[in-house]
Amino acid sequence: MIFENWMTCEKLVDDGDYTIGYVDGKPAQWDGKNELLEGEDFRPAKEGNTFGVNFQNDYVVENGVWVGNSGHGGKREGSGRKPTGRKQRSIWLNEDELDKVRDFVKSLRDE
Repeated sequence: MIFENWMTCEKLVDDGDYTIGYVDGKPAQWDGKNELLEGEDFRPAKEGNTFGVNFQNDYVVENGVWVGNSGHGGKREGSGRKPTGRKQRSIWLNEDELDKVRDFVKSLRDE
Protein backbone atom coordinates (compact mmCIF):
# COMPACT_ATOMS: atom_id res chain seq x y z
CA MET A 1 0.00 0.00 0.00
CA ILE A 2 1.09 3.57 -0.54
CA PHE A 3 1.27 6.01 2.36
CA GLU A 4 -0.94 9.03 1.67
CA ASN A 5 -0.56 12.53 3.10
CA TRP A 6 -3.81 12.24 5.12
CA MET A 7 -2.66 9.02 6.88
CA THR A 8 -0.95 8.93 10.26
CA CYS A 9 2.29 7.03 10.91
CA GLU A 10 3.63 5.98 14.31
CA LYS A 11 7.02 4.24 14.40
CA LEU A 12 7.44 1.56 17.09
CA VAL A 13 10.89 0.02 16.48
CA ASP A 14 13.36 -0.71 13.68
CA ASP A 15 16.21 -3.16 13.13
CA GLY A 16 18.18 -0.86 10.84
CA ASP A 17 16.68 -2.25 7.62
CA TYR A 18 12.96 -2.54 8.40
CA THR A 19 10.53 -0.79 10.72
CA ILE A 20 7.28 -1.73 12.43
CA GLY A 21 4.65 0.62 13.74
CA TYR A 22 1.13 1.77 13.05
CA VAL A 23 -0.45 3.36 10.00
CA ASP A 24 -3.79 4.92 10.87
CA GLY A 25 -3.75 2.96 14.14
CA LYS A 26 -3.29 -0.44 12.47
CA PRO A 27 -0.09 -2.53 12.66
CA ALA A 28 2.19 -2.20 9.65
CA GLN A 29 5.78 -2.74 8.53
CA TRP A 30 7.93 -0.95 5.99
CA ASP A 31 11.47 -0.73 4.61
CA GLY A 32 13.95 1.69 6.13
CA LYS A 33 14.28 2.99 9.64
CA ASN A 34 12.27 6.21 9.51
CA GLU A 35 8.61 7.17 9.67
CA LEU A 36 6.79 6.96 6.36
CA LEU A 37 6.64 9.87 3.95
CA GLU A 38 3.95 10.49 1.36
CA GLY A 39 4.22 8.05 -1.56
CA GLU A 40 6.28 5.42 0.31
CA ASP A 41 5.19 1.80 0.38
CA PHE A 42 4.14 -0.12 3.51
CA ARG A 43 2.66 -3.53 4.28
CA PRO A 44 -0.24 -4.02 6.70
CA ALA A 45 0.71 -6.58 9.35
CA LYS A 46 -1.66 -9.48 9.88
CA GLU A 47 -2.53 -11.39 13.04
CA GLY A 48 0.45 -13.56 14.04
CA ASN A 49 3.04 -11.62 12.00
CA THR A 50 6.37 -11.40 13.83
CA PHE A 51 9.23 -8.92 13.73
CA GLY A 52 12.67 -9.72 15.10
CA VAL A 53 15.32 -7.41 16.44
CA ASN A 54 18.75 -8.95 17.07
CA PHE A 55 17.72 -12.28 15.50
CA GLN A 56 14.80 -12.83 17.88
CA ASN A 57 11.05 -12.57 17.35
CA ASP A 58 10.67 -9.62 19.69
CA TYR A 59 7.23 -8.50 18.47
CA VAL A 60 4.10 -10.28 17.28
CA VAL A 61 0.70 -8.96 16.16
CA GLU A 62 -2.01 -10.02 18.63
CA ASN A 63 -5.56 -8.66 18.45
CA GLY A 64 -4.46 -5.93 16.03
CA VAL A 65 -1.60 -4.65 18.21
CA TRP A 66 2.19 -5.18 18.15
CA VAL A 67 3.03 -7.00 21.40
CA GLY A 68 6.54 -7.42 22.78
CA ASN A 69 7.67 -11.04 23.09
CA SER A 70 10.48 -11.94 25.50
CA GLY A 71 11.36 -15.04 23.48
CA HIS A 72 11.51 -17.13 26.65
CA GLY A 73 8.23 -18.95 26.07
CA GLY A 74 6.54 -18.16 29.36
CA LYS A 75 5.43 -20.50 32.13
CA ARG A 76 4.78 -24.18 31.49
CA GLU A 77 2.53 -26.23 33.70
CA GLY A 78 4.52 -28.44 36.05
CA SER A 79 7.81 -26.62 35.51
CA GLY A 80 9.97 -25.11 38.20
CA ARG A 81 10.70 -25.96 41.79
CA LYS A 82 7.80 -27.34 43.79
CA PRO A 83 6.80 -25.18 46.79
CA THR A 84 7.92 -26.52 50.18
CA GLY A 85 6.00 -24.10 52.36
CA ARG A 86 9.22 -23.04 54.06
CA LYS A 87 10.36 -19.43 54.44
CA GLN A 88 13.72 -18.06 55.45
CA ARG A 89 13.79 -16.54 58.95
CA SER A 90 16.46 -14.58 60.79
CA ILE A 91 17.06 -14.89 64.52
CA TRP A 92 20.04 -14.13 66.72
CA LEU A 93 21.48 -17.17 68.56
CA ASN A 94 24.68 -18.06 70.34
CA GLU A 95 26.45 -21.31 69.38
CA ASP A 96 24.78 -23.37 72.13
CA GLU A 97 21.30 -22.12 71.17
CA LEU A 98 21.99 -22.77 67.49
CA ASP A 99 22.93 -26.40 68.20
CA LYS A 100 19.71 -26.89 70.21
CA VAL A 101 17.54 -25.29 67.49
CA ARG A 102 19.15 -27.46 64.80
CA ASP A 103 18.50 -30.60 66.86
CA PHE A 104 14.90 -29.54 67.45
CA VAL A 105 14.21 -28.77 63.74
CA LYS A 106 15.83 -32.10 62.75
CA SER A 107 13.53 -33.97 65.17
CA LEU A 108 10.48 -32.17 63.71
CA ARG A 109 11.45 -33.09 60.15
CA ASP A 110 12.18 -36.72 61.03
CA GLU A 111 8.62 -37.27 62.36
